Amino acid sequence: FATIIGIFMVAEPVSPQQWLFFVLSFVGVVLINGFALTDVSWYVFSGLAGAFFIFFSSSIVRRIEHKEHPLVVTFYSYLVTVPLAGTYVLYNFVKPQPQDWIILATISGLSYIAHYYAVKAYQLGPVASVSATAYIAIIYALLFSYLFLDETLPQLKLFGVGLVLLGVVFNIFFTSKKTA
Repeated sequence: FATIIGIFMVAEPVSPQQWLFFVLSFVGVVLINGFALTDVSWYVFSGLAGAFFIFFSSSIVRRIEHKEHPLVVTFYSYLVTVPLAGTYVLYNFVKPQPQDWIILATISGLSYIAHYYAVKAYQLGPVASVSATAYIAIIYALLFSYLFLDETLPQLKLFGVGLVLLGVVFNIFFTSKKTA
């Protein structure tokens, strides 16, 4: 989505090699997550819609580039997100235990810092290249599930991780060579 939206919103050119790297990473994601026709449901639709809006907003951030400070952009994105998420919480609230507040505060603080630097990255770099690095989050999720939840990774998923890494690294390398 980021690549396609970036072409139209901020007129960023994408080379055929970069398309190949995106497809390579996407195939890796499909191998990691798996895909069956029976999985087409509300969850798949909501995930795709969420991805579309994330990359749409990233293209907007790139378009306003140096007109707004990253803190302002981050604040306003939370100003929109919190009421939307709050609507869900109203109907599904679970009272946190006292020890949970420390974890929630840590997650909130780290999320805000990560969002700030993501906004800064989108302001400084091409949307397609910056968004390609988001695939690395899947690798973190698999690694943490292995380390903390004792989940094992089938070879097909490990192959998918390799494809994601190759696509991201090749894209970053190609983009940096092109701008140098």
